[in-house]
Amino acid sequence: MKKILTFSILFIFISIINSDELSWVDEQVKAIKPARPGINNSIISNIKDPFLFLEKNGFKNIKKEIKKKHIVKIKKTKYKIIKKYMAKLNLEMIINSSVLINGSWYNIGDYIKGQLISKVYKTSIILNYNGKKSTLSIQKKKYNLKFKKK
Repeated sequence: MKKILTFSILFIFISIINSDELSWVDEQVKAIKPARPGINNSIISNIKDPFLFLEKNGFKNIKKEIKKKHIVKIKKTKYKIIKKYMAKLNLEMIINSSVLINGSWYNIGDYIKGQLISKVYKTSIILNYNGKKSTLSIQKKKYNLKFKKK
């Protein structure tokens, strides 16, 4: 019983001491409350909007803002740059003389992306394109190097 009484008296004493500190906080809050001067609304309305707004089909047409002196004319030449990209061929399966490449079945003598399937082996095929031979294989290359200890 004595312990409860001493703790309650101690608690009341601490709360009385802290009441002065809380009054100091209240004074500081009252000092902050008055409205502080800022920028006038007329100045804010004259500032350019920093955000880009999209139109229905993308960005606003900026071509109107480009001046003629910034446009550079390109001279035409008689040479053309031709880039030809071959699609990646993925050999998935070989059954007898039929092969599954990129999800489609082909036989010997068929063309795939302009390349002729000339020979079919157990794990690979030979493709001809303009006299050049290339090989597609099912086996994956292993890059792990194995060293023997002596």
